[in-house]
Amino acid sequence: MATAALAVAVVGLVLAALSLGWQLASFFLAGPRVRVHIREGFRGADSVLVGPPSTYTEKGLRDFEARGYEAVLGIEATNLGRLPASVVSVRFEIGNDQAAYIPAPGEPMNPQLPHRLDSHSVAAWWAPREEVENIVRNLVKQSSQTGHVRAHVHLANKEVASRNTLDVRDG
Repeated sequence: MATAALAVAVVGLVLAALSLGWQLASFFLAGPRVRVHIREGFRGADSVLVGPPSTYTEKGLRDFEARGYEAVLGIEATNLGRLPASVVSVRFEIGNDQAAYIPAPGEPMNPQLPHRLDSHSVAAWWAPREEVENIVRNLVKQSSQTGHVRAHVHLANKEVASRNTLDVRDG
């Protein structure tokens, strides 16, 4: 009899622990989960080609330039969660927080801020690469990290930074 009662108690404890774990997981995964990446590519009048310049041939780069494409850097925000998020602002952090570049709010291809980032959706903000490179060249404090750029997205309740960085010193 005591063994049966102990078995029932152990099963009840295991089920309670599993239920608590499920409730915690549901709580943390229910809201918005935004991931940020920094991208590079070329922007034309009505499209963006995503990919580093090193993936294109010299002839291809000259062809893009002749067709009016410019080198750009992008901030890509992806909402992996089940609830929408509000993107309040975006910026490129240069070096170890030495400077920041904020894309112009009136850019026609960029979503207007604040921006509602729905569940399982992606939005990207683009800025001319040359402008970010000029900031790097003009910084007084030069270090090995000066040319590294990281993307930041400020949400209504927190800030998310990209895990990846991009070195823009080599142009």
